[in-house]
Amino acid sequence: MVPGQTLFAVNSSGRLFYLSDGSSVWEEFQYLGIEFKRISAAKNVIWAIGGDHQIYVFVYSVEVPIRAKESFYENERWNPIEGFCSNLLPTDRPHFSSIDGTLERGRDTIFLPTMAWIWEDEWHVETLFNGIQLPIGGWTYAVDFPAEYHDKKGFTSCVRRRKWIRNRKYVAINSWSAVPGIHKDATEEPFIDVSVGGYDIAGGNEEELMVWTVTVAGRVMVRQGITDSNPEGSGWIHIPTPTGKEVSQLSVAASGLVWAVTWQGSVLVRQGVSALDPTGLNWIEVSSPRPENPLSLVSVGSSIVWGVCRDGSVWFRQGFKSCDTSGSDVLIRGTKWIKMVGTVNMLSVSPNDQVFSVSPSTDIQDLRVIQMRTGVSVSDLSGKTWKTLQATVPFQFGRTFRGRSISQSSRRLRCSSDSSETVSSSYEKSEPASIISSESLPQADHSGAKEKSKLHDIGEKILSASGDMALAGAVGSVSRATVGRIPVVGPVVASAATRVLIDEIGKLSTSEVISNDKDEPQNLEKSMYHSTMESIPEDNVRNELETEVRHGTVSDNVSSGSSGVMMEDEDEYEGSSDPQWLWVSGGSCTMNYTYVYNSWFCNRAVAERQITVEHEPWRQGILSCLVNNNSLNKRYTDFEDAIERSSWVKKGLVKYNLGGQNRKFEQAYLELEQCGSTENFVDFGTLSIFSTKSNFKEHISLSEISCVSVCCDKSAPQLSIFTPKRSKVLLPILIRFSTEQEMEDWHSDLVTGINGVRNTTSRPSADSVYSVSNRGEVFVFDPHAADDSGVEENSVIGSNYCQEIKVAGKNVPICESLANGFEPGSSVYLELKILETCNNFGINLQLGKIGASQNDISLHLNPRLDQDHTVLNSFQNGAWDSEEKQPLIIMMDDGSAIRAFNQNKLVQLVIKALQDKYEIFVNGVKFASMKYRVRPEHVSHIKVGGDVELSKVIYSSKSRIIPPTDMYWRSLGGGHLLQVECGPSGVVWALSYDGTPWSYTGGWGGAHFKGNASSPSGIYQMHDKKYFYIYENQRWNPITGFSVHGLPTDRYMWSDKSGKYSATKESIRLPSLSWQWTGDWMIDYHTPGGVDRDGWQYATDFPASYHDKKTFTDYVRRRRWARRCQLSTSGPWKQIGSTRLVDVSVQPWDSAKNEVSVWAVATNGEALQRQGVTRDCPEGTAWTHVRSDFLFQGVTIGTDNSVWLVSSEGRVFLRQGITDLSPSGQVWIQLQNPDKSVVFKSVSAGKSGVWALDTAGKLWLRQGIQVQFPEGTSWAYTSDNIRSISVGDRGDLWAILENQHGTGGVIVRRRGISPATPTGEDWDTCIGGGWKQVSIRGWTK
Repeated sequence: MVPGQTLFAVNSSGRLFYLSDGSSVWEEFQYLGIEFKRISAAKNVIWAIGGDHQIYVFVYSVEVPIRAKESFYENERWNPIEGFCSNLLPTDRPHFSSIDGTLERGRDTIFLPTMAWIWEDEWHVETLFNGIQLPIGGWTYAVDFPAEYHDKKGFTSCVRRRKWIRNRKYVAINSWSAVPGIHKDATEEPFIDVSVGGYDIAGGNEEELMVWTVTVAGRVMVRQGITDSNPEGSGWIHIPTPTGKEVSQLSVAASGLVWAVTWQGSVLVRQGVSALDPTGLNWIEVSSPRPENPLSLVSVGSSIVWGVCRDGSVWFRQGFKSCDTSGSDVLIRGTKWIKMVGTVNMLSVSPNDQVFSVSPSTDIQDLRVIQMRTGVSVSDLSGKTWKTLQATVPFQFGRTFRGRSISQSSRRLRCSSDSSETVSSSYEKSEPASIISSESLPQADHSGAKEKSKLHDIGEKILSASGDMALAGAVGSVSRATVGRIPVVGPVVASAATRVLIDEIGKLSTSEVISNDKDEPQNLEKSMYHSTMESIPEDNVRNELETEVRHGTVSDNVSSGSSGVMMEDEDEYEGSSDPQWLWVSGGSCTMNYTYVYNSWFCNRAVAERQITVEHEPWRQGILSCLVNNNSLNKRYTDFEDAIERSSWVKKGLVKYNLGGQNRKFEQAYLELEQCGSTENFVDFGTLSIFSTKSNFKEHISLSEISCVSVCCDKSAPQLSIFTPKRSKVLLPILIRFSTEQEMEDWHSDLVTGINGVRNTTSRPSADSVYSVSNRGEVFVFDPHAADDSGVEENSVIGSNYCQEIKVAGKNVPICESLANGFEPGSSVYLELKILETCNNFGINLQLGKIGASQNDISLHLNPRLDQDHTVLNSFQNGAWDSEEKQPLIIMMDDGSAIRAFNQNKLVQLVIKALQDKYEIFVNGVKFASMKYRVRPEHVSHIKVGGDVELSKVIYSSKSRIIPPTDMYWRSLGGGHLLQVECGPSGVVWALSYDGTPWSYTGGWGGAHFKGNASSPSGIYQMHDKKYFYIYENQRWNPITGFSVHGLPTDRYMWSDKSGKYSATKESIRLPSLSWQWTGDWMIDYHTPGGVDRDGWQYATDFPASYHDKKTFTDYVRRRRWARRCQLSTSGPWKQIGSTRLVDVSVQPWDSAKNEVSVWAVATNGEALQRQGVTRDCPEGTAWTHVRSDFLFQGVTIGTDNSVWLVSSEGRVFLRQGITDLSPSGQVWIQLQNPDKSVVFKSVSAGKSGVWALDTAGKLWLRQGIQVQFPEGTSWAYTSDNIRSISVGDRGDLWAILENQHGTGGVIVRRRGISPATPTGEDWDTCIGGGWKQVSIRGWTK
């Protein structure tokens, strides 16, 4: 069962069933002795009314245990005789109290709320105070009660307190828990209806639920305090209704709006529902559709209300909206009722306005079916027609051809036939499905007598099996109905009791035979049985029986009867002997008709026939011939295609902007020409821009484009076109379109064409780099795809890649960057002419920032022609090492010697990096070598100086040489994500804005990428929620007080957070067509820093530190407005469970083990470790909770399998003791922050070190990390202006800069990281702007 993808229903026997996405069979809940009458589902909970008319709750799909913390405070006062003691003043708070001291609260007064909770530990003192570890004892000190407490005792500290805590755990997961009733005697006021909603109240807490109920007296009761951490709630409150308007049924929308049906058949609508008052203010009445058609039921969605009258007619409420902030009440009431075609017994509306109903079948008499309304959309809320679900119903199986199931018939036959068989005690050892298997049934025979004999045997086996199962079902029913009601352990005890009873009955049955004195009816029934069995083909009996046993219908139907061996039918509904559908709940089903069509509505018989055709001999023969033909065609793969290549052109009128100062958008024609054999295989293409007002034109080859992204500018739909040259100066070409649809079409065509040219039309490799733009678009750089595409400036020589660095015409000294460093296996080839005036020249392999004066030098090659020798040296830590001198002589193979360097001569020089030394060759002959003093891996550039002319430089590396600006960032297609985390194992996780975790499927496309632009598989439906915020600013003046009239230098009165940009309610647009507003603008009462009752924050001036209470010196104030929107799209991502996360980390190394380490932090601050993550199962199987007394907000896994986390207070912790036997570690080690002003928000650990980012955007490196001291010693400041960081197994550091040269969101790489300079030197630009996050943790060398 997955929240949002499951439909729930109840039958007339009180059994609960669910139908999941992708399933075509209704599955039954485990029976625990409780029958249900009505249910209401929302998110991952089900609230129900049992057969005893009491309330029950069922929590499912919980991957992280539900825990709650109970606490109280121990208070003491100091006196000069006893010191600190429990002798308090009469005016003091109690010795044991609540946090504010107003209530006496101790360990003896704190109990478990219900039997669904257990204590997880004993009472103990909390040792963490404001992120600081307290000394032994856990006391905090203050001058008096109440006051500000400190972790250390001062001279004036007269009182102290400490906090005692104890954790409790909710254990009724995937089980029913009884909710305490209104009165101590639950039968005093039974419940008759329940409805769940209110988790989407504008500005409210999404973790809260509102459960509204109706009692038999017509009173409306609301269960309060229901959250994810308290699924049962804390108490009941009564919501009065107008006099004489008692309620019989109600429905709660996700927005919190309530519609209630009165006893008279009219409707009461709850008015004034808001985040401050979620139960509303008062009722307003809506009349029934007609006086002669009183309502019996209503169901409320987001934009629709459906009603059912007492005669079964269906009505639709027009002009309705569940979220109405206008204050007019018109939308929440609707305008008029419209009658719909058909009759139903009841219906349920899902949160996305899909409609499900329980209706009489039009094909079979006395049968109720579950139907879904097709065609429901934003543009057509009433839908098209009713469609019956074709999913298999266990308790109605076989009804279409016999009127009752085999198990029902078997029960009746068993009651009246000869019951001389004994009940075997071995029955308990086998499953019901194994009693009658296909192997035990005889094969068909053409001889009549023999066939009748075999059919007789079949019948006897059916009778025996039915009797055994009936007896077992009866015993099981009694056990579950008694001891099965015990919470938590009830099912286990009931199961054990059933086994013991069956065993004892089996022993007695071996000596006692059940006899029947009335032989005449017995023989009559037996003869009827024989004649019936003879008339039924044996194959039909076998197939039907196998199917029933396989689906469990035999045992289910037997056990659903009354107690005792005589399992007579107890028909609750006249004219029907089988259970009927009674109730359905779509509150946890947000899938539309199109999405579930294949599994819920397709005819399975046709599908089975299609599957059978796959294995037909004639089809297998054709496929075999095709395979042989394809193998013969392989010999012609080197020949050119026989078809003529073609080209296709796409044109459009757009506006373009080349960037730079004072640049404006100008009108132009945009033309995309692609060439290839078909549109699926593009060989090359060109994007051209032709200005309509000037002679300007520009042609860009598709192979030159490094990225195409959708701009974050909300004023108009536009694309950014990046090339390597433009990325260096951060000036992409901006293309603006007239409509968003046009922009999406061009985006899809451009990305598809570029992928075809670059041959990036498959799953990215495991060591790819992922990035996320501000719009949530995911991009990937694939190093292996770059190898295959063959970039022009790279050539392959042997096993190395070579790049020619253009130096012709440049003045000496020349400094050129080496993109891949100079690790062993690298080399550089130089052609230079020594001028006549040259006495010496130098070639340096340097580290750090280009142009810096004190860079470390790994190799200093300095031929001194005037002194007839060459000096080899290195420079580190600001000083030269000892020189190694080499004569200017080269020894030839024939024993002769020549001078290596001469004026006016051309020299070819090669420098190679071996495992332990440099080797230098001059004119093809080895000249000198030098062992490493500074490792070459950290070399960043080469510098050539002196009186020489440099004509050619060729740089060689073991891996593809791609400068950061030349990287091709491929769009993965649909989806809207906040963060992506990858690893070299190919496991890629992502988080959306609402905290939903996703796993990458390996596909591409989705959303507006259609046809060839999307992969044939791996595309799933995706959803996300996002808030837009704007700020209302005011300044105080002595005449009018606070007003919108500010100073000329003030920020905009309606602005963004910074105040630099104007932002009004009307100017905020949705990101794309796939987004929809889910509410209006609301005051945000959860603004960081706190707010007053009206949502205002106060400060001395703009900008400043804001607080929630006005003081005498506060002259400005602001309040934040929020509006939420919801996305519905598709992409190559699959949802992982239901646990919401704020951060996730995947191991950054590739190991021989198949398992992959994944850690995460949940939205409640819990640290989690994912189990069962492998290359074949990237989503894993379950979460393991890592217990701690701290709440976290960030996590990372280091290359040494260390795990680092950031607490919600901004402190870094190391999890120590992680081994194969203890993958979740043993203890927590807290690291001290650099100072009190530094508050960390994220951390990333890799080969280059442990890096942390604080809330001010400053970057810090952890120093002194050693095997003996894994937590390190101190923090070293590195840089500022950082948005996010990522490190992995390469020794690199990548980041997103908040601002670089006026451009925000720029991807950069840290240059110059080495043992001598661990914090690096400077940033190399990659691409920008508009990026939010980057992950290089999968990129390994």
